[in-house]
Amino acid sequence: MKDTQSVKKDIVFTTKDKGGQEIRLSGLSNDVLSRPEQIKKVMELLNLPEGAVARIMHTTEDVIIR
Repeated sequence: MKDTQSVKKDIVFTTKDKGGQEIRLSGLSNDVLSRPEQIKKVMELLNLPEGAVARIMHTTEDVIIR
């Protein structure tokens, strides 16, 4: 029997300066994650430098019950 699948969504910002610094945010709404202009606003609020990259990470977890 397979239990429900849970999906965790994070957004990871990386910069090329200062040794490839990484910032990971969890718990953002799907509305923010699905709209590039909202992601750009978050980047501005974090004061990230030009050239920073945003990646949306989907982590799934399957639980199998025997």
